[in-house]
Amino acid sequence: MTRENYEIIGEEFEIIDDELEIKIRSKLEFLDKDCFPDGSLRYETYRKGEKLHGPSTYYGKNGEILSRSWFYEGKKVGKTWRYYPNGKLYGLERFVDGVPHLVHEYYYIDGSVKTIIPFGKGKYHGKTQLFWPDGSRKRECLFEMGQKIEDRFYNEKGILADTLS
Repeated sequence: MTRENYEIIGEEFEIIDDELEIKIRSKLEFLDKDCFPDGSLRYETYRKGEKLHGPSTYYGKNGEILSRSWFYEGKKVGKTWRYYPNGKLYGLERFVDGVPHLVHEYYYIDGSVKTIIPFGKGKYHGKTQLFWPDGSRKRECLFEMGQKIEDRFYNEKGILADTLS
């Protein structure tokens, strides 16, 4: 069973994410907040000195969560969730030591897959895929540790239109 836990426990935060091989527990130092002109909360971020350290949450004008990321001593770690204003998931990103790692996923507002981008320790690695709203292929790029190997474009019917390599 894969463990995944992102939470504040008293005056500490904990990230346990088996997928990303992260296990962190650290003290929270202070909470920084900002508000929109109408007084509603715009963001709340935890900091250690000048560095982000702990969860960082951004809100829309109606109080909805737009994004939630986690930081450890100024570096983004673990998962970042991004949302449409209606609360539906827009994207899921993964980070280790401040760099993108494994798959980043983005979705259309109806929940269908829009983009899949695989990373290997901060570099594009694997097959990046973009999809039309109907789910058909739009583009596929093959990367090996940051080097583009192949790039294929598909028309709105999902038919191969062009290849660059």
